[in-house]
Amino acid sequence: MSENTLTAAIRKKTGKGYARALRRDDKIPGVFYIHGEDAVPLTFEAKQIINIIASKPALITLECDDGSTREVVVREVQRDPLTSTITHVDLMGIKRGVKITGMVPVHLTGEPEGLKTGGILAHLTRELEIECLPKHLPESLEVDVSALDIGDSLHVHDLSFENIKILTREDVSIANVILPKAVIAEEVPAEVEEEEEKVEAEAGEKPAEATDKESAD
Repeated sequence: MSENTLTAAIRKKTGKGYARALRRDDKIPGVFYIHGEDAVPLTFEAKQIINIIASKPALITLECDDGSTREVVVREVQRDPLTSTITHVDLMGIKRGVKITGMVPVHLTGEPEGLKTGGILAHLTRELEIECLPKHLPESLEVDVSALDIGDSLHVHDLSFENIKILTREDVSIANVILPKAVIAEEVPAEVEEEEEKVEAEAGEKPAEATDKESAD
């Protein structure tokens, strides 16, 4: 498990106007908090925090300009709805021996059996919420999908990791193997054609019955 170092300046000012001014100066406002302590407003260099967020580290070493050092995890990243640029970052401090919760990426491993017979792998859930001690927090969860055949699915209840509790609902699908749409499209016309022939045959019998009835009348 790798750790990344992030430097920050403790800011004295708050407010939307000041936050906009920071962003114009290639800085991003944020906050550090930990249970039992007051939240601390921070300022990050935009380039550094963007790189940290992109690398998705399990743990971050936060170094503030007052000389303090903390172990933290990214709790929330706010983005501009139009540009998707980062506008604010929340960091949560951790304490050794105290369990934490967080979202962890899912990494699929292995080649599914179904791919050998024309199926395709669909990765449905890319992050899971977990609970564990900080020392057990993984950068990602490795999930083996090599046993999946066409029509098979892998759910949360199929997973098990040592020292980690998954909080995501057990019925959530992680991945499945399906037939390509082109294959399905080729199979449908034959079935539709048989059904149409059946309907036409039934429809052709009804007028004859009606004619016989009219003759009898």
